[in-house]
Amino acid sequence: MSDLYTSVTSAIASFVFAWTGQRLDARKWRLGKDAPLSNGTYVRNGAKESAKLLVPYVSSLIWSDKNIPLLAGISEKNGWLLFSFTNAFYERACELLWEAKGESKEKEETYLGSRLRILARHGRAPCPPDPQVQRALWLAIHCAHRGSWPPEAEQAILAMSHHKLGSERVVLERQLGGVAEAILKLRIFN
Repeated sequence: MSDLYTSVTSAIASFVFAWTGQRLDARKWRLGKDAPLSNGTYVRNGAKESAKLLVPYVSSLIWSDKNIPLLAGISEKNGWLLFSFTNAFYERACELLWEAKGESKEKEETYLGSRLRILARHGRAPCPPDPQVQRALWLAIHCAHRGSWPPEAEQAILAMSHHKLGSERVVLERQLGGVAEAILKLRIFN
């Protein structure tokens, strides 16, 4: 299975270089608090100018074999470029993960694994356009890239529907089968 995280960061780095001439350092990619992905930028004009320059071209960045628009937005905060992804990206990321072949490497069932298997029983629905769910999926993609699943990441994945209450939470959880299966696939390949 190809590394989705590297695929996305490489596409964004190429896009930024094409429009600004700025090279983004792969070591500076971070999970953003205000957007799924951020990269520290130290160009002659600064991050604000880079963000302003890139915004009109956000929709031109196409990702994957299905010509999916990758970026929903670019902004700047404290010298960092912040990148947000489209709903279509999250849906395609799930599809790519569903297609991956692999056997589980977990020696014993974890609570996270059990919870994801229960949610996966709801079937392969597309990733819902819910920011908490999308953030959990991106966090899982990042963890798979790093090869480690810290407790904070597992907790965020477990809590991806906890911002909803009562029947709204039940409705959301019935839509999480595809995301749960995708995250399970990411854990298999670690």
